[in-house]
Amino acid sequence: MAAEVGYFTNTENGYVPAKLAHHSTGTQPLRLLRFIVNHVIPDTVKFLVQLVPLLLSGLVGLVLPTKRKSIRDHIALVTGGANGLGRALCLRLAQEGCHVAVVDIDQAGAQRTVEDVRKLGVKAEAFLADIANYEAVERLRLDVETKLGPVDVLVNNAGLLAILSLTEGRASDLERIVNVNLLSHFWTIRAFMPGMITRHRGHIVGIASIAAYFPVGRFIPYTVTKYAVRALMESLNSELRMDGLENAIHTTCVYPALIATRQQFMDMLDKLNFLKRFYVFTPEQVAEQIVSGMVSNKREVFVPNIMALLSKQFECLPASLRHLLVSCVMRGKIPKLTTIRTFIDGMKQRQRGYILAVSSILGCIPMPRTISYVATKFAVRGMMQALEREIAIDGFKETIFPATLFPTFIATRKELVDMLNELSLDEKLTILTPEAVADTAVEGMLRGYTQIFATPFFIRLFVSLIELLPNALTNLLIETTMGHLPTLMERSSKKEC
Repeated sequence: MAAEVGYFTNTENGYVPAKLAHHSTGTQPLRLLRFIVNHVIPDTVKFLVQLVPLLLSGLVGLVLPTKRKSIRDHIALVTGGANGLGRALCLRLAQEGCHVAVVDIDQAGAQRTVEDVRKLGVKAEAFLADIANYEAVERLRLDVETKLGPVDVLVNNAGLLAILSLTEGRASDLERIVNVNLLSHFWTIRAFMPGMITRHRGHIVGIASIAAYFPVGRFIPYTVTKYAVRALMESLNSELRMDGLENAIHTTCVYPALIATRQQFMDMLDKLNFLKRFYVFTPEQVAEQIVSGMVSNKREVFVPNIMALLSKQFECLPASLRHLLVSCVMRGKIPKLTTIRTFIDGMKQRQRGYILAVSSILGCIPMPRTISYVATKFAVRGMMQALEREIAIDGFKETIFPATLFPTFIATRKELVDMLNELSLDEKLTILTPEAVADTAVEGMLRGYTQIFATPFFIRLFVSLIELLPNALTNLLIETTMGHLPTLMERSSKKEC
């Protein structure tokens, strides 16, 4: 259960939670009424008005089949295209008439994929590139444009699946996982999206994982990166809408479950009887669903489809129920996958400990103009939820308490506070003093909360709505209630320049 506070009041020291203020104020009811009149009512009316065409569009979609777009003769670039899902995607895109750039560090495998793609009557080239390096990605862009042409379809598929806890392996192993699984998405989007904007045409596909909704212990680095990819793609989509490019450049984020791509991993699951209880998809099955969703301009593709519903519901469950559900489904198998050497050995020996990580309210709300920040804060959220699972697996749920803090704006930068005041966002977003946030964090830790929201109640309610609603409604809700925030970010960027 999250630590929730009612409404924030303004004292001589700044905005603090009402229950932490050292004196009562007679103006709070007036401020609350003003907030309702100035913000809640107008935003609600705006939301309902814009909801009507969205609902009509949804009803039409239920009756009429979704129109599929043509990507024939488009240039598609697939990272990690030498083997597994990447190879299957290259072949499936070729069947749609795409010319394919196969990118991988496995040059021999990439060349084999190219030869098979060419048999389908399209052009294809293999490119050797370390996509975790930005300079290498820029060179890749120039090379692809010279040999095939400008990229219209970017598929960020390359990734490393590591059964690894936070302190297992070398530090360089963790760094490599983050670089390949996450930073490569930043670099390729940064390199190829400007051309898409210029041509007013493009599609960006990000391969995340169902782990972006169901964090599991023993896979913490992997889970962190997939949470971040989820946030990256959601924020990117919102930013494209804001820039009026939603009909020109589309995004699709993919959340697959188990895929039969790594034989060693599949053998391990088979020995633990996982394969008798969970359906494993072939790369070709997943590629079919991805491309089908892409040509229908779907923002999200879950494999299997039922996970779209289950994932939203799972995130809204209390932590205790999430633990129980994971324990029942996994049946204690996860501890057998690997041994663990954790940084919390001392806490385990003493049978006590608290771990607090500071995320942000933007770790729950994917906002545009803050893509990098949002991705990292989603990653913190995913890391702590996976760590929470791991601590429970190891039997320390009652003695070691991980917690994640989700504050709104904190009054640490005068320029930011001045901008919020200038845009009249100080009441809507709530500015907190560092001391107030610290008090809320410590209080939440001592109460054993796993999620601590240093926010007014209505923002916590807003977050709950976002996690339950479909993406189209989520976008509308964010746009109607946070419409001024993009202006704030643009002004901040201009001042920094």
